[in-house]
Amino acid sequence: MNLIIKEINTPEDLIKVFKLRIEVFTFEQNCPIEEEFDLYDNLSKSSQFIVENEGECIGTARITFYAKNKIKIERVCVKKDKRNMNVGSELMKRLHYNLVKDEVKVVEISAQMSALKFYKNLGYLEEGPTYLEAGLEHIKMIKKLT
Repeated sequence: MNLIIKEINTPEDLIKVFKLRIEVFTFEQNCPIEEEFDLYDNLSKSSQFIVENEGECIGTARITFYAKNKIKIERVCVKKDKRNMNVGSELMKRLHYNLVKDEVKVVEISAQMSALKFYKNLGYLEEGPTYLEAGLEHIKMIKKLT
């Protein structure tokens, strides 16, 4: 696999990742589509990333900058037939690299419980109780960046 991971700066790439998110979160995981998109789903409110392999969008995530210096990685997903091939890990490493370059010290995620081991392997620590988000059990996780 020849992965290209880049920050999105065109509406065409944004549409590609929206389609992937609908495929993964709405159709595969049965999350309500009305909860999938929010005011941070534009290029001026967040940094959106795409993972491509041979021109196909196979992964995505966004970095959202909230008030009071709260920074979250959100909407992380990989196309079903490309999972367990290090696509998600490579994407997360790229996001961490960008955040460190921007002198960010701590990043937060709202992890699905089914992905807990994945995030722990990347150095995230659980914080607080589990909760429901879009009908799925999640937990807040924090990673200190160096």
